[in-house]
Amino acid sequence: MHYTDRKIVLKQWVRGIILLKFFKSNKKNSLSVYLLLVMIFAALVNAGSASAQTTVLSQPPNQAIGYFSDPDCNVCASGASSAAENFVLNSFETIAQIKIWGAYVFGNVPLVNDNFTVIFHNDSGGLPGSIAAPAETGVPSTRIDSGFDIAGFDEYEFTLTLANPVMLGAGTYWVEIFNDTTGSTENFAWDGGTLDPVNGISGTANDNLNAPGSIWNPGGVDVGIEIITAPPVPAPAMNKWGILIFMVLAGAGAIYHLLARLDQAKRSAGLPTERINFNLHRK
Repeated sequence: MHYTDRKIVLKQWVRGIILLKFFKSNKKNSLSVYLLLVMIFAALVNAGSASAQTTVLSQPPNQAIGYFSDPDCNVCASGASSAAENFVLNSFETIAQIKIWGAYVFGNVPLVNDNFTVIFHNDSGGLPGSIAAPAETGVPSTRIDSGFDIAGFDEYEFTLTLANPVMLGAGTYWVEIFNDTTGSTENFAWDGGTLDPVNGISGTANDNLNAPGSIWNPGGVDVGIEIITAPPVPAPAMNKWGILIFMVLAGAGAIYHLLARLDQAKRSAGLPTERINFNLHRK
């Protein structure tokens, strides 16, 4: 047995002994009270392992020209542009992380600090509609060079981790993402991607006048994106030692209760009784 396992088993036995001592010192307590304490002990034994994160939308980049998505777009007629991708959720999900791919156009120089905003929208007739969750600005992000180019510009993979994970029920949604390049001569372009055949919906939406978007137009090019959920909170669970000790404690409590009832019956009948000690051996 590993040293760590020994420590876990020791802790579990100590908890069990405390329960037995409590039961012995309170003989009037019923078996149900003891079993309740054993169940509480079981809940404290060990927490189950958290499940892994799940990717609910996977559209790998294809190095095709996508859309400018930047509120400080120097090459856009209005000086701003935004893009959004649509997707389907088949069940309630908590979205914690998003990956996208993009480039800095036309100087090909990465920003010192990216400044992403993420906004989830409800679907409205095939275009982004009302806000499904509060916008998050300044989303923490990391960036790595993918090793590929988009029309001669370096392509980067961006991982955005939401400070406030977004909870969405089953349905159709849009996620709008833009990178504010204010203070730079660069313009952020979101890379094209290959449609997810399961949860993806063909086409995108873009607003060539505003960021955040408000005047949406349908776009024919899907973008590169992954949407990743948060792992669910693990439910309490027992390891093999916890199960064994739980069974021993439950059995010991039942035996103690039956022997105590037997002694009580003997006393009522005027028969001699025998004291039951802590380890359940008769003396």
